[in-house]
Amino acid sequence: MKKIAILLMMAIINISGVFAMETMKLSQGETQFADLSGRDLNVILFPDPVKVMTQSELLDIKIEGQRVFISFKTGTELILDAPQQIYFLTKDGTYSMVVIPKGIPGKTIMVQTEGNVTENNALKWEQEHPYIETVKELVKAMYLDKLPSGYSVTDPGGGVDVSAWEGLIQVMSRKYVGASLSGEVYTLHNKSANVARIKEQEFYERGVVAVSIDSHELQPDEQTNLYLVKKLVVADDADSGTLNVMSQ
Repeated sequence: MKKIAILLMMAIINISGVFAMETMKLSQGETQFADLSGRDLNVILFPDPVKVMTQSELLDIKIEGQRVFISFKTGTELILDAPQQIYFLTKDGTYSMVVIPKGIPGKTIMVQTEGNVTENNALKWEQEHPYIETVKELVKAMYLDKLPSGYSVTDPGGGVDVSAWEGLIQVMSRKYVGASLSGEVYTLHNKSANVARIKEQEFYERGVVAVSIDSHELQPDEQTNLYLVKKLVVADDADSGTLNVMSQ
């Protein structure tokens, strides 16, 4: 099988290690409730550019394209559990959320809207670029905690270790599902007393088309992120190659 190595020549910021991550689906006509940090910065990620409306005087809100940064103004951390209403306007509709300040660390919420999560939208996104470019864009989206158009994302939870190596813990943190591709984000944790050296090739198996690792060498008790892109349907005679997307 031919393996193609491509370097991502860009600076990639991975915010998932800074904020607690959760996913939320928004539907028009329904209000979702979200606990946010009353003292730290919170981030809400949408699949498309968004506008925000609120009458709350307690919220400090900044918008950068698909990202909404929310913090509670100085002193409001003392008013814990006081709900604040926010409306988000996207190309798919208007969505309502009530945010509640809590004494917790900053949080990132990855939003799915009912108008965005469709197989047709996912297929269109996957077909916008040549195959290899699409795979690279999916890896980039996972690095940046972004949601490709039409994709759904889940937090599997449970903390199940699927590692094949003694002393190395591998736990899935998020899974992205599109029309023909899926992406999986894992935390790798070196629980041994020795340095662990990790290679992309060790994670190739049937259906895997791309592998990326933040750090290839882990000291005892260190962690890193692993990103896998897989085909959703693997034909018996399919062999389109695999892609190393190497971290810089």
